Amino acid sequence: MWCPLQAVQSFSSDAFGSTIGCTIFDETLPFFLRYLRSSIISTLTAFSIYCVLQMGYDPCIIPAVLILRQDPAQWTPPFEHPWFATSVSDFWGRRWHQFYRRTFIFLGIYPLSLVFGRMGGIFGAFFAFAVFHHIIIITLDGQMVALAHIGERVFRQWTGRKVGRLWVGCGRWRG
Repeated sequence: MWCPLQAVQSFSSDAFGSTIGCTIFDETLPFFLRYLRSSIISTLTAFSIYCVLQMGYDPCIIPAVLILRQDPAQWTPPFEHPWFATSVSDFWGRRWHQFYRRTFIFLGIYPLSLVFGRMGGIFGAFFAFAVFHHIIIITLDGQMVALAHIGERVFRQWTGRKVGRLWVGCGRWRG
């Protein structure tokens, strides 16, 4: 699974993979090689994300079905062959994972479609998507550590108790 990720990193500069960012377009390469390289990086990155999400989903199915006796039909596949998408709408609306679909509908589509109509709803969904992914990125770089410390202090003042291991285990507060 990590082979695609290692392949992506082998194409890249030192800044690649940091939240500071860099470009996948190497200006020192000729036009064709520059776009071939960026296409390979994009494809391998998408495949890596697909594998990571699938690997996180699959281990949940086994105990849910065997121990909790859930119907396997409740666990629909997270992806619907995204490589067969016929349009951008087909890809994002149906074929890529829909784990946060309800969240993006509630936080993005509903509010903005009430004000700006259908097009506003589409922008709202992708705005919620962007905010969600931005939060993920800043937590990966350890920038949320200060907020975690403040959150722990506030929790302790309100409840008189320490937060506990669940807080640490669920968060990426260690930076």
